[in-house]
Amino acid sequence: MDERPRQSTDTPTISGQRASRRNTAASMPTAPTILDWPVAGRVPTTVTTESKSWRDGSVTHHLYALVPPFIADIPVALPDVLSSVVVAAERALAELDAQLDSCDAAVVEATTFALLRSESVSSSRIEGITVTHRRLAEAIQDAGSAKRLAREVVGNINAMQAAVAYGSGADPFTPDDILDLHRQLMAGAVGVKEGVYRTEQNWIGAEHSEDGVAYVPPPPGTIRGLMEDLCDFINTSPTTSVVRAAIAHAQFEAVHPFVDGNGRVGRCIVSITLRKAGGTTTIPPVSSVLLTNTDGYFAALHDFQQNANPGPWIEQFANATIVACSRAKALVIDIEELKTDWRQRTAARAGSHMTRLIDALPMLTLATADQVAQRLEIDANQARRLLGQLEDAGIAKQASDGRRNRVWCIDQMLRLLDDHSLART
Repeated sequence: MDERPRQSTDTPTISGQRASRRNTAASMPTAPTILDWPVAGRVPTTVTTESKSWRDGSVTHHLYALVPPFIADIPVALPDVLSSVVVAAERALAELDAQLDSCDAAVVEATTFALLRSESVSSSRIEGITVTHRRLAEAIQDAGSAKRLAREVVGNINAMQAAVAYGSGADPFTPDDILDLHRQLMAGAVGVKEGVYRTEQNWIGAEHSEDGVAYVPPPPGTIRGLMEDLCDFINTSPTTSVVRAAIAHAQFEAVHPFVDGNGRVGRCIVSITLRKAGGTTTIPPVSSVLLTNTDGYFAALHDFQQNANPGPWIEQFANATIVACSRAKALVIDIEELKTDWRQRTAARAGSHMTRLIDALPMLTLATADQVAQRLEIDANQARRLLGQLEDAGIAKQASDGRRNRVWCIDQMLRLLDDHSLART
């Protein structure tokens, strides 16, 4: 969950934690179950905030921060109660990839585009940032006129695109790559220094400690080492892709390395880990499933963070993955049916410019004639005529006034994207 920090004093650094963690791992049985997860360390820390009353000035809070264990060297074995749901989730990922492998390139591109957009929008909604796909398309089309929330979701898209690249690349994933994800995410945010690990102690919960502190993440001095260990786990853990992605996400949220944007970067890490572990080549919209029960999502992460109990979260994540894959498969069918309808309404011939435009249309939800011309490698006048034919067929409509720099909108595709991003039970 994203949380802006409280003003804080310096905090202690935990030294030698990697060595002690690895010694502990070495002393454990060679294949402990997930129920044997080591507990987080507790260290004293202080946080200074403004008091409720302006007359009282600042207040110093004496708290205990939780320092998650290093996880790269922990051998993981699942109890039988979790194994079946994890196997089902792995199977769902494989079936989704197989379905896309059987589709033509245009459908694969359209589905990948739609899943990336939907996952970014849903991930932002978990943090209370709600933007329709129409507003998002407008922000991409004209960034200078975009509202702040729309710019933040554009940042989420950029971060997710970077996550796909990191997950697909041959190079190991690194703490500097995590900083880059944050830089991409927060480029359009106000008042947050992007691409920098936090240097202050913070807490998650109410504004004032007496009103309730839900979680105190580890001191700033521990963050770099914990991120190095997390990347080692993502790159080298022998556990299955679903378990690896679940633990990686929960560990990242436990460290809470940034002032803001932790939840969204953490959900980008899910995509990276699934790809690095060979679980999938696409983007299952897990965030849209988590959005249906955010209380349960945060409760399961809390159990991981404070009770050394990863089981409920792994089970929830595996079930969310199964549902996400089902939704993604339905999205493939919806896109194919939409394109079939468009071809029929325009009487598009195989190999014609109109057929090529319809193939590209799911990615051109808000487009100008110049953008269509560039995409199809035709001149702008031809593109304008094609868009006019789409308008006559009721597929496109003008979204701007005047004849110069006209923008056409594909409402059916935008509604489809909204439907797949919204929380559904």
